[in-house]
Amino acid sequence: MTFLSYEHIPEKIPMQYNFQGEITNFATKSYRTVLALPITQLYLILIFIFVNTLTGKAKQQLSAENPEKSMHQNTIFRRRWSAFTIFGGIILSMLLSTVQLSFIYSIPQGFLITTAVITVFAIIIWAFILSYKTGQGGSRVTVSMDSNGKTVNRDDDRYWKLGQFYVNKDDPTIFIEKRFGIGWTMNWGRPISWVIVIGFILITLGIVLLTI
Repeated sequence: MTFLSYEHIPEKIPMQYNFQGEITNFATKSYRTVLALPITQLYLILIFIFVNTLTGKAKQQLSAENPEKSMHQNTIFRRRWSAFTIFGGIILSMLLSTVQLSFIYSIPQGFLITTAVITVFAIIIWAFILSYKTGQGGSRVTVSMDSNGKTVNRDDDRYWKLGQFYVNKDDPTIFIEKRFGIGWTMNWGRPISWVIVIGFILITLGIVLLTI
């Protein structure tokens, strides 16, 4: 739509607003400036896909006391965060699409600001509620299971540097659950973990430079 409507886009594109909905910064129209937001949007979508894939494929951390119950809790934990990633990503994509359409069509700036604030706060509140009700690995999910099954335990102190960074070059797993907090971390003993992080940093810097 941006390509097809390029001629209808104003020569000065609004890039920044204050909380009153007033434009405080413009950019001169060019294919680089009008496509900066869709490129950013595509990058975010790829990140959401990556995070959702990670949610499903990361190694499960099971309790030694009740591994079967722990596995069931972990499955619920992953499904809830997967749903959060998918629907949160869709909502953010729709918000960015609305901003992009405001370059082409007349959309009240106050509406854009209000929608953006409500959307961001709603996602943050959703994440807090989900974290509280689910817990790390589904620890706060109530299930009733018998205690049997196999266990996987990577909670050895020697593998957790400073208590937060998992480093185990003999473990082929790249992504594991955090020891503290909510979510996942990487096995920094595997070179591929550093490649992934450096790749994301370089892509992010490239997008930032593109929009300057």
